[in-house]
Amino acid sequence: MKILRYFSILAIAAVLSGCGEAQRQSFEERFDKRYLDMQSYAASGSIAVYSNKTENTYKFALGAEKDGARFIEYPDDKLKIVFKNGEATLINGKAGGKETVKEEREEYLHIFPDKFFKNYIDAQGESYQYEKSGGNVAIKCDISTKSGDNLVEIMILDEKKLNPRIFTIYRKGGEKLFEIKFNEFEFVKKFKDDVFNTD
Repeated sequence: MKILRYFSILAIAAVLSGCGEAQRQSFEERFDKRYLDMQSYAASGSIAVYSNKTENTYKFALGAEKDGARFIEYPDDKLKIVFKNGEATLINGKAGGKETVKEEREEYLHIFPDKFFKNYIDAQGESYQYEKSGGNVAIKCDISTKSGDNLVEIMILDEKKLNPRIFTIYRKGGEKLFEIKFNEFEFVKKFKDDVFNTD
């Protein structure tokens, strides 16, 4: 009888310890669960653009559909760019006009978080970096664009929710191109019908 009781206690202990281990996920597991099959999302914040030793900062709102349609809007300038069907369309609210800038190119999309997350996921196990600092996690990947630019991209995430906080893009060699600070980031089930409208 005593032997059976000990076996029961050992079995319960094994099950409980197994449950505890199953609940603890590595950063990569948590990250992949959140971003591997990324759905539509919206974000807002400020973006600093660096060029010719100058820095200009703009408020922005952006969004992306799982089907590939994207927009970025600069409300203070009443300017919006919509990327869909292989084209980039600039809508100028101040001038009341719109124009198709040119064909959509990969280089225009680097500031969208889903593009970074895809690059990072593709690089896992090869050239990626993962560092914890305070309540943040920094992840990094190196990419080469079709136009020949070599870039270093670093995303700082909130460690608990894994929401983007700061996203910085450099040229290889250290020249900073963009720094994006996020105020909000959320997955969106459905955008308003006119968000991606270019008519």
